[in-house]
This record gives sequence, structure tokens and C-alpha cells, in this order.
Amino acid sequence: MTDLPRFHSGRLGPLDFQTLNEMMRRLDALRPLVETASVKNGSEFSTLGDVLIVQAAETHPAEYPGRFAWNQVIVRGESTPTIPVDGEPDTIATEVDDDWETIEENAQYRYGTVVNEEGDKEIESDSYAICIDPTFAGGYAVLFAIRRTDGSRCYLLVPIVAGEVSAGTITGLVRIVSLVGESTLTSDNGGEPIRAIVYNARPIILNDEDTFSQGLIVTLLDFGQSPTSNINKPNTPEGAVLTSRTLDSGSIVLARKIGDQDLYVSSTLTHYDVTCI
Repeated sequence: MTDLPRFHSGRLGPLDFQTLNEMMRRLDALRPLVETASVKNGSEFSTLGDVLIVQAAETHPAEYPGRFAWNQVIVRGESTPTIPVDGEPDTIATEVDDDWETIEENAQYRYGTVVNEEGDKEIESDSYAICIDPTFAGGYAVLFAIRRTDGSRCYLLVPIVAGEVSAGTITGLVRIVSLVGESTLTSDNGGEPIRAIVYNARPIILNDEDTFSQGLIVTLLDFGQSPTSNINKPNTPEGAVLTSRTLDSGSIVLARKIGDQDLYVSSTLTHYDVTCI
């Protein structure tokens, strides 16, 4: 359910728009009560707050980049006549589950869309969410309902990281987009400089066993490329020449995200082209 409209100038007879907007504000405050009034499963009456755990995805990244559709996370309970479930209680229901259609039709939950279908047209929606992290590609997040500067409601996602977290770094898959060049990092205590190959890449988020999402462009530093012709170079038979090469566009490697930067690092084994003379 979206916000009721606001008006900014004029009046309707003796009723000015300031009074109308105050009425709309008070009605908006009752929205959680209206939503929960339609609960059908016989549970005790309760309100739904404006902070939710959701699953989010960029459904129309080309037309509306940075906008996410979202579904409130649904936790299964015991099977009831109203909502019969196949899965175990206290498990998360997802769209690929056999009992999803039954749960979706009967469970009380909130959601937002990027576009709405009206007949054969797709109309821009105002219930989409934006994310506080520009590298977020989809997955679980905490959703906050807040106000924009123009007074309208908007939804803000704060991602929930599901993965290895250690010393401010996160391990994940990234897909190479393009080669940028080389970078030399100098030591702050006088040690030998190290060389990295620089790529543009996109983080990959595995939604389930069948689908994935891609994040925005990040920088990947690969420290595995040999700085000299001898390091990690295998022995070859006479007549074979090895030439080190960079990763191709589309290659997928495991990398670590550094802090809150749009920066990942990896150290793959050196790749070589083989030429027979």
C-alpha cells in the first residue's frame, strides 16, 4: 500500500490543502492497522512496522537502474486449513518452493515493485526500494520506510551480508568486464613493490541454484599475474613457448571486497598462451 497523495497549493472551498495534508498524514499513520486487519490465518491481531526483512532484486535494471522490487520475508509456521504448507516450520518460503503459490495467496506480507502491469502496459511504480550500498545486486536486506525531501514515502534497503566476513573483507564471485591496465603498489616500509593487473568487474550474487544477479561495476586487482618471466612458469618441452596473458572478459574468479570501497582483490594462478615452434 502506497502513501495517500499530498497537495501543495490551492484550496477546496473552505478546506485548504494544509488541512487536507494533515488528514492524509493521519490516515497514513493508520496504514499498518489497515494492512493487518485482513490477516486470515486466525493469529492474534498485531501491527506490521516500517522496518522489515525482505528479499530484493533489480527487476528492470536497464530502464530503472538502482530500483529494487522487494518481498517481505515469509517464515513458515505449522500447516493450517487456511495456509497448508509443505516445508518445515521456521524455514524461509521462496518462489521456487512447491508451496509458494498457496503461501503467496493466503499469507499476509508486504511487497514493492519497480513497475506495475496495467493491461498490456508496464507503468512505473512508486513502491520500489533504493539501496544505501551502490554495489548491492540483490538478496536479503533490511528495509526502512522513510520520507524523502518532498514528503513522499520511500523505501531504503540496508543489505544483509551472507558470506565470510573477516577483518572488514567479504569473499565473493566477480565477473571480469574489461581490462583496464596495470598498477604498481609501493610498500610503506621500504619493501619491494608489487604489480597488479586492473580490471573492471561485476560482483555476482547467487540467488538460488538457478538464478543470479550482478552488481554495479567495481575495480578488481589481480596480483597473480607474474611480474617476471620466471615466477610460477611451468616447465615445457622443447619447441613450446609460454606467454603470460590476462583474464578474458566474462571470466569468473573468487575475490575479496576491501572495506566499504568498490574494490576487490584476487590472486589467480598465472595464465599462459602456448605456442609451438
